[in-house]
Amino acid sequence: MLLQNTDNVRSKQCGYTGTSSLSFRAWDESDLNSAGGTVNLTADASTGGISHFSTATAIASTTVTPIDVAPLLSTSTGDSAWAAGEAAVAVDPQVNLSNPSDAA
Repeated sequence: MLLQNTDNVRSKQCGYTGTSSLSFRAWDESDLNSAGGTVNLTADASTGGISHFSTATAIASTTVTPIDVAPLLSTSTGDSAWAAGEAAVAVDPQVNLSNPSDAA
């Protein structure tokens, strides 16, 4: 996938713990391709030389550590906190806050 320097990448599902890595190579953006598109770089001479893509690749890695933050809902009568694993909390006659992952 062709990305601009301002693009973001999401690599793992919510709750993932561990290392997340992304292998990449430089693209000079002077060809007719556009960000969001894809390019097949397996053909001979598709990288390096006068190609728009570098031969060298690099790897960016980060350690992912999820945090458990209680949801918070602001209402006209104040804030109501709730923690994962607790029962649903009625915060307003028309609003009920619960944990969707407990509904499985």
